[in-house]
Amino acid sequence: MTLAPLAKAFLVIQIHTVLALGAVLLTVGIFAIRKGSPLHRVMGWAWVIMMAIVALSSFGIHEIRMVGPFSPIHLLSAFTLWSLVVGVGHARSHRLNSTSAA
Repeated sequence: MTLAPLAKAFLVIQIHTVLALGAVLLTVGIFAIRKGSPLHRVMGWAWVIMMAIVALSSFGIHEIRMVGPFSPIHLLSAFTLWSLVVGVGHARSHRLNSTSAA
């Protein structure tokens, strides 16, 4: 396996890939520390920002076109952005066990 295809890819794809992998690694770290600690909060905000950039950057990737320049993956990106907003709202109000979507 080589990273040559990623190195040759458009910048938006490089950003999308690097931040997505970073978010995965950060997820492991977040689950490994005590919930509510200052480090947990900082890592959580970093994760939210990374995921928002990953979702937003997907709108600049148009390799698969089904409806104009968009594909079903862009629906997932929109859902991700909405989920981040709802999740941050729940975390800030300490409603972390809520099963409601809004």
